[in-house]
Amino acid sequence: VLDMIARVKRDGYTVKRIRSDREFLTTAISKINSVDLAPMPAYSKNYVSIAERQNRSLQDMTRSMLKHAHMPDMMWGECYEHAIYLKNRLPTRGNNEEKTPYELYKKQQPRLQHIRTFG
Repeated sequence: VLDMIARVKRDGYTVKRIRSDREFLTTAISKINSVDLAPMPAYSKNYVSIAERQNRSLQDMTRSMLKHAHMPDMMWGECYEHAIYLKNRLPTRGNNEEKTPYELYKKQQPRLQHIRTFG
């Protein structure tokens, strides 16, 4: 979490709030980084359903890419990172601006010329 906060600060943004079910966050993180911790009830499906759906979507995408490329399961990590990379460059319905997550974060359109079929 501290690495993610440092990366966000390096890009010129600030982290205002982190939501968690208290599994790994402590008040030390909020004191060091002036981050508001927003605790949620542990194991509450209502609060974590969006994150769970995103994780499932990424896992399905990873499985599909591995199977299509006829690659061994030991490549799961690299394939998962690639799925995240692609997902951040695909349009989402989650914002009203019809932009990709990459565009919202970096304030510029992603370059897609280098993307090739996985495998």
